[in-house]
Amino acid sequence: AGDAGGFVTLDPQPQLENGAADDEPALWLGLQNADDSYLQAVFPALYIPANAKFTTVLGCLRGNTACEAEFSLNYQDASGGLHELGSWTETHDGQISRVEVDLSAFGGKITTFVFLLKAKGSPVGDVIHLLKPMIQP
Repeated sequence: AGDAGGFVTLDPQPQLENGAADDEPALWLGLQNADDSYLQAVFPALYIPANAKFTTVLGCLRGNTACEAEFSLNYQDASGGLHELGSWTETHDGQISRVEVDLSAFGGKITTFVFLLKAKGSPVGDVIHLLKPMIQP
């Protein structure tokens, strides 16, 4: 699965790296076919409730054994600068990674979040999922 220019796609019933089939939706993120490429997804500004957290489950595309990429959750300040809230290196190891980021500092504020996926050298096989990504109190 992939696209030479990079992609983001929604999958309502993803097959996960660990062999499980899931009934929760996943976003698949794939990188452009160029060394050290990256994919940036900027979301519309949204209101963050008190005591909120961002949660998701990360994993590589099943069978893409060359997968090794870095995913980060960032927020954008008023001048457009990005500030990292957390980053995770995802490799095809048969495991999935649970992510939880405390967003309580943003409670009651309008905030723009940015997903950033970066290749670690070659992007071959760098397709990851974010299973049921959400912000909730």
